[in-house]
Amino acid sequence: MTESARNSVRLWARALEEEGTEAEILADAMRGHPFADSHGWMPGRPLLVDQACTQALAADIEELLRLIREETLRRCSGSAERLAALAGFDHRSSAPRTPGIERWTDSARADVVPSTDGWQVCEINVDSTLGGAGAMAAAVAAHLGGPAAARVRAHGLQLSAPDYYAKKAEVLRAWSPLPLDSSPRTAVIGITQPGEPYPDAVFDDEVRMLRKYGLPTHRVDPRDVSIRDGRLGDSQGNEFDLAVRYYIPRVAERLGAEATQLLRIEAAEHTVVFVPRTAFGYASKRGLAWLWEAAAEGQPEYEVVRRRVPYTVVVDERHVVLPEGNRAYLPVHLERNQKDYVLKPAFEMGGRGVLLGQETSEEVWQQVIADSLSGACPMVAQRFVVPRVLDMPVVRAGRVRVRPVHAVVSPFLLGGSYAGSFCRLAPASRPPVINWEEDLMCTALVTANHNAG
Repeated sequence: MTESARNSVRLWARALEEEGTEAEILADAMRGHPFADSHGWMPGRPLLVDQACTQALAADIEELLRLIREETLRRCSGSAERLAALAGFDHRSSAPRTPGIERWTDSARADVVPSTDGWQVCEINVDSTLGGAGAMAAAVAAHLGGPAAARVRAHGLQLSAPDYYAKKAEVLRAWSPLPLDSSPRTAVIGITQPGEPYPDAVFDDEVRMLRKYGLPTHRVDPRDVSIRDGRLGDSQGNEFDLAVRYYIPRVAERLGAEATQLLRIEAAEHTVVFVPRTAFGYASKRGLAWLWEAAAEGQPEYEVVRRRVPYTVVVDERHVVLPEGNRAYLPVHLERNQKDYVLKPAFEMGGRGVLLGQETSEEVWQQVIADSLSGACPMVAQRFVVPRVLDMPVVRAGRVRVRPVHAVVSPFLLGGSYAGSFCRLAPASRPPVINWEEDLMCTALVTANHNAG
């Protein structure tokens, strides 16, 4: 943390202490926060970061996206079908008006670990954000709109976070089939994922916020979608120009939604569907591995990869160049250095199937490597990033404690511009792999401009 950020934290604490007990003020500020863990504890503060730190991180992620786009287009020769083959994913055509392959990285969400070696970008999910991140917006609103934030501002500490939904509405207008100054009628097509503690909150927040920014928006169950003359409609007689997709295809199919209906929705002639069912999103983990292949050769334009991204490689039967410059036979290297690596399924989302070498038996580790080499379950290996332990004040029923946590920060870029971040928190006593399906708390990341007016 920079000295400016440390000053910001001290100012925040001083402002709270002057107006009564910290527990009372935090409970007041966090009342109604939807992101408590199963025990009812809520994060008492956002993570405060110096603005320069956020700006540098966003600039580096934008540079990584540029490199991912160029490398991926080079490998697939601009062909979506070729990209699907490289990613190992059965290609399904996106909607006719969906932006072309060269635009697919306009939107992205990164997963960043505040580590002992700086902030490390462990994953970049391209073309995934237009259907998500309601949690980030709600968390930001909860923190910046509460009495605690008002008291902090009174002490000269300015908290700021880009408005995710303002940027999202701007991008949707730009990508809709209607003129730029129009208000495309928008359908939020949602399927609740298993274990979702607040199944309607994310959809309701999406509809409310898009309406706030001038897009006539309705939530639509995919089973209630009709298609008339290539345009989506619902049983209430509404017709739509845009469909914001809120599901991962395989999650939807696991929940029993008919795959044929989902394909019909995505193929509607007059509808732009976000996110398109393309291979690019499923190549995200491989994209970082492709960048590291070039970075390991010492090319100067890949300096940001070496600085920000832990070494990532597709598990395969071959020799590789390690970051230290020496060559190694990859299967043997991964077996001998198990404690230094994490194995990730190449195509899964939400942290499912991730194995931390330190927490995995040798037998299971070797079997997963063998499955990957056989093609049964393609994996990527990534150097383990040691997370920093953060002290997070948490509040429950008026009581406050400081809990040591690990955090994953998820910055969003929409249309190439930074659009805010949210954070997932897990107790530091757990193995440091933060999984969406675990009992997590969420909070906001905000920039703190010390002594700003």
